[in-house]
Amino acid sequence: MQRHTILLVEDNAATRAVAKAALEDRGHAVLEASDGAAAIALMREHRPSVVVQDFVLPDTSGLELAHALRAIAGDDGVAILCCSGLVSADDEVSIAAAGFDDLVSKPVEAARLVPLVEAHLPVGRLVGARRSTGRGRRVVVCDSDPQELKLLRVRLAAHGFEVEATTQAGEVAELLRASRADALVADVLMPSKSGYDLALELRREAAFEALPIVLVTAGYVDDVDHGLARQAGAHDVVQRTPDMAQLLDALDAAMASSAVRIVPDAAERVHAHEHEQQRRALRRLERQAAVNAGLARRCSALASEVTVLSRISAAMLSHGDVDRALDEAVAAIFDAGGVAVGALYIVRPDGGLRVRSVGVSDRAALGGIEGFYGHEELLRALMARREPSFIPAPDVPEDAAEALLERSGAREILVVPLVYVDRELGALAMLSHGVDFHRGDWTAFAKGVGNQIAQMLALADALVEKAAAEREARENAAVLSALLASAPDHVLQIDRDGRIVFINRGTPQGTREELLGKPWISLVPEDQQERAHGVLGRVLERGESTTHELVSTGSDGRPLWLSNRIGPVKRDGVTIGAVIVVRDVTEARRAEAQLIMSDRLASVGMLAAGVAHEINNPLASVVANLDLARAELATLAARTAVPDDLRDELDDAAEAAARVSHIVRDLKVFSRAEEGTRAPLDVRAVLESTLRMAWNEIRHRGQLEKSYAETPYVLASDARLGQVFLNLIVNAAQALPEERTTDNVIRVATFTDDDGNAVVTVSDNGPGIPVAHRGRVFDPFFTTKAVGVGSGLGLSICHRIVTSFGGAMSFDTSDAGTTFRVTLPPTRERPAAPPQPAAVAAPAEPDRKRARVLVIDDEPMITYVARRILADAHDVTTVASAPAALEKLASEPPFDVILCDLMMPEMSGMELYEELRRRDRAQAEKMVFMTGGAFTASAREFLEDPDRRRVEKPFKPQLLLALVNELTAA
Repeated sequence: MQRHTILLVEDNAATRAVAKAALEDRGHAVLEASDGAAAIALMREHRPSVVVQDFVLPDTSGLELAHALRAIAGDDGVAILCCSGLVSADDEVSIAAAGFDDLVSKPVEAARLVPLVEAHLPVGRLVGARRSTGRGRRVVVCDSDPQELKLLRVRLAAHGFEVEATTQAGEVAELLRASRADALVADVLMPSKSGYDLALELRREAAFEALPIVLVTAGYVDDVDHGLARQAGAHDVVQRTPDMAQLLDALDAAMASSAVRIVPDAAERVHAHEHEQQRRALRRLERQAAVNAGLARRCSALASEVTVLSRISAAMLSHGDVDRALDEAVAAIFDAGGVAVGALYIVRPDGGLRVRSVGVSDRAALGGIEGFYGHEELLRALMARREPSFIPAPDVPEDAAEALLERSGAREILVVPLVYVDRELGALAMLSHGVDFHRGDWTAFAKGVGNQIAQMLALADALVEKAAAEREARENAAVLSALLASAPDHVLQIDRDGRIVFINRGTPQGTREELLGKPWISLVPEDQQERAHGVLGRVLERGESTTHELVSTGSDGRPLWLSNRIGPVKRDGVTIGAVIVVRDVTEARRAEAQLIMSDRLASVGMLAAGVAHEINNPLASVVANLDLARAELATLAARTAVPDDLRDELDDAAEAAARVSHIVRDLKVFSRAEEGTRAPLDVRAVLESTLRMAWNEIRHRGQLEKSYAETPYVLASDARLGQVFLNLIVNAAQALPEERTTDNVIRVATFTDDDGNAVVTVSDNGPGIPVAHRGRVFDPFFTTKAVGVGSGLGLSICHRIVTSFGGAMSFDTSDAGTTFRVTLPPTRERPAAPPQPAAVAAPAEPDRKRARVLVIDDEPMITYVARRILADAHDVTTVASAPAALEKLASEPPFDVILCDLMMPEMSGMELYEELRRRDRAQAEKMVFMTGGAFTASAREFLEDPDRRRVEKPFKPQLLLALVNELTAA
């Protein structure tokens, strides 16, 4: 048979499946469409031979779709069959008038569908040609069967006839008079009046003497039937066929021929013929009844199987109770088979059996059937066979069968294993007291119901697992929803077009509802959209996650740093969109900037400490030599006259060196700005040190006024507190206009407030802080200075330092100036008393034993000045490095005093001390460390030991000599 393409347009998937299977079994190719739009698309692409179209569709009416398909087909002659169930009378008229080629009644049956479709295939009919026999003609159709009437009506309308239809033979004459019909089509077998009787009746009226009448019947038509029809006044009787070809030919012939006259004894002959037809029909029915007896039994079994499905489905849908569903289903099966007693055995997860009994009310009997009357091993053996088993049977042990039947009181027992795929789910046991289980029908019945129950048990397990999975999914969804709702980040999902399909909450650009469907790129600042679009495109193309950072502006005008983590969303390995997690990293970026600034300050501090150390070495030589020169000048002045200018010049040089010494000491204090060591401090001393550091900035800007009142000691770090004061003083100086330096004033004051706190104020008479900026003075990164002048971190860091000491920081401002106030709580601790310099000893007597002193320093000028200071009273040996000192100490007699520089290249004084302790502890205890600045943490920690003696550079010659004398005297 030639292969044709059939288009099925049906929204019911089950109906499509039945029709498709039937047509494909005949070798046809089947296209499926569930709505009108899909049908139109398939029609344009494939041009099928026949369309089977539902009359009611979800997106369009059957009439509109039929017209659309006709327009696409053009002159190709595609047959369109209307598939319809229960429709209204108006719909029937519409179907008939719509030009459908035929009608397929629902429910669709393969036996009726396939011949009907194949009758309209191009084979056997001219493609592109449609019969127009009835064009312009009116026909009345009468059939007592509504479905057959509808088929006649649609098929005749498809060939151009205007059709009037009725199911009542008594209405035909009236319809003919009213419609002026051109022909009558009537069924032969109708309950109230046969087609023959109807023809006889009409021919007796003059108005219908020439009316073409054609009778139709579903049975076989022979020559006797044709002759009888003409004798009754009909033109012909034809068999009803799917394509209605015989009916159309008969109508053509009837309308072209002359009137048919009734023969005189036609009525008697008609009745005799009808009697013969009835007799033959009765014999056929008797034969069919005998054939159908077996089918009835089979149908009963099938009906029971259907009952299993319907009962279990209904119970599970209405109650969700599997046990109740099984009870109802098994009871229905037993009822259908005439079985009163039995049980359903279900294998539990632990391997035991769960029993659902039927027809057992006695407790003892119930206990017996639950354990299969003491033969559970036999039950499990029968279950393992996976085929229905009968008891008694040759393959069942005779003694066990007899005992089982005796205890149960049954004549026979049927055991049906319940198996789904490879799983043994249990068994159904039926106890017969009269039913013969060995009939062939029972075997089929047992297999059918066993399969159905097994599937339902598997379905029940699946539903339980599904319910658990859904419950877990709901719980996970609730957790995920709560997580997304409370997450500090914005989470978005976008499709491949970049549109937002999910967002966990609104943004400044709109609410969640407003943002859904909008392009994600619209949330990105315009100047960064191109780069963001490129990043997103790479994620969608490569399917790999990446991180992208944007800089936006917050509602307060401050910059916001936003980190966007973009990852692909994949389905079946294909990227269908992306998830974007937007995190505000502004605080992290600001903290990072603060760390960079702190690191920079630490670097500057370390540099300052190194500079101080480097200055101290030559400064120590300058100070010592000036003091020696002044002492020698005094000795010389006692013996001879010296110029007064020389004494003044040396005094001025000594005063300048002292000033440099103070600056270096202050520089060393500020180099420890990141140290956290706290000690009792006098804020006035810290202020003085700070003012010396800032003096160059102050003196070019304006006048300095100081007002120091008594304040309590505070517990703080002098370095970090000095950093606060330095920042405030420099800010005050920079706030003053450069053009009126004589009028500019910076006032620094200290006092104790009413609560006993130490208060430091730094004031200026500049223009004040603008109103718009006052609320953000202590915010990180806020600055009004030009780019490159300020980072905006100074006051923020100052505020953090002061609060870390338990204090507070505030300000007052107006157009007359600004005052910053630092308030610090008092402490009961007192600073340790500074070490008192030893009294200057008298020069050693000539006959006094001289001490051996070793001086170790990498600066030659230090060793030189030390020798000059000590050489008159002691024997001095100098070396320029620690390794050289170790050689001296190892090769010469012990020294009484060892003066050693703390910080030296190659080997520091600290390392020399440790090595000397290992070699000669007594010599190590004689070490005195000379330091121009301990600028490393380890060096500062080393000097904090109170047992370590030290001399600060620059040192006074008298103090160094006194110290050596004191140590040698001890």
